[in-house]
Amino acid sequence: MFFGGGQKNQIPTGPTASFNLRLTLEQLYSGTVVDTEITRRVICRGCKKVSDKNREKCSRCGACPHETKTVERQMGGFLVQQEVEVPSKEKCRKEVTPLKVEVERGSSSGDTIVFPRMSDQSPGQIPGDVVFRVTQLDHELYRREGNDLKATITISLKEALTGFRHEFLHVDGKNVAVETNPVSEASDIIHPGSVKVLQGKGMPLKNTPSITGNLYVGFHIEFPTTISGDQNMKLSQVL
Repeated sequence: MFFGGGQKNQIPTGPTASFNLRLTLEQLYSGTVVDTEITRRVICRGCKKVSDKNREKCSRCGACPHETKTVERQMGGFLVQQEVEVPSKEKCRKEVTPLKVEVERGSSSGDTIVFPRMSDQSPGQIPGDVVFRVTQLDHELYRREGNDLKATITISLKEALTGFRHEFLHVDGKNVAVETNPVSEASDIIHPGSVKVLQGKGMPLKNTPSITGNLYVGFHIEFPTTISGDQNMKLSQVL
């Protein structure tokens, strides 16, 4: 309720319709387009009164939600304005609307793609927005922190001490390699907590995909459960 003489009411905006968009790390790395559809209420234009001319077109239309109207009433010597709900003269129906959701390279969980004024239509209202919110699915190998990626690979104790080369699949679909010095040369020893940094092998920066984060590779070292007496002696001599 409010007193007369104030500013004219603005047209209200309807509620936002929100949807969850579950995407893989690969899709977020490369960017993707998701073809989807929503079911929304639309106003049947020209169907307030059904005539022979528009009967077929309006056959699927039913009642719209009530409209909010402002009425003036005399109360206690004052002219006041009240908002009341009244049956709408318009007709509405449900409609399936296709949407093409374009996800940029480097997008991440929490990002949104907005389709303005594409939500339910109601008489006397501006339609609300349709919002798709990105959720990244867990990846078998990679963990994401900002634009950086982290991965843990398993190596043997021999590889940790003498060197190795491991290739595995990157989210861009190509093989990526991590290695230490060959056995014939002095080798960096990999110990628990060691990390190799692969520059530029992380996620692209959204809006600036030419800039990429880094890939941090950690190691799980498999220790043998037993060693023979001969192996024990040889290790003691070497170490």
